[in-house]
Amino acid sequence: MTRDEVGGVDAGLPLEFDGIDVNLPLAFGAFCLLHGARYQAYAQYRLRDFAAARHVVRCALGELLVAWPAALTSEPAVVGWRILRRHLTVALRGPAGAGHDTVHRLVPAPAADAAVLHLALGLATDGIADLMGCTPEHARYWLLTFERHVVQHAGGELAAAVEELRAARPLRCKGRDALRP
Repeated sequence: MTRDEVGGVDAGLPLEFDGIDVNLPLAFGAFCLLHGARYQAYAQYRLRDFAAARHVVRCALGELLVAWPAALTSEPAVVGWRILRRHLTVALRGPAGAGHDTVHRLVPAPAADAAVLHLALGLATDGIADLMGCTPEHARYWLLTFERHVVQHAGGELAAAVEELRAARPLRCKGRDALRP
């Protein structure tokens, strides 16, 4: 066992890159195992492209790894979700995001995120809360906010987007390779 840079015991995940041994903090490895497939599913739904989503998730997790000691002093799920959202925002400005993100265009971001996680990925409020790093009460509030927007914009663009979300439900996370094209 080695000591990590913040002085704790690191029973990390050993990796090897061109003869260089790398040990990831065990807690970071667990975080990636817990959230990685759902991050991938969310990014894939938003970007509509497996490779682009995979790239965004890898970049976001790489940035989180660099920020890991600081993330541990607050709430890693919150930090990870913010980093993922920032990387997605950048990716959606390019050709990968051309014009299909109606839900996020018409509904405030947290409510739109909760709706995608619930309707397209099949997560319940506890799962949404775990992934976004919020309380289940906040997740419920954002789902109710989304529903309020749907009612206010009945029959329009948002209603069509909701049907598209429901049709995407096969994106549920059942395993590491469940989202491959």
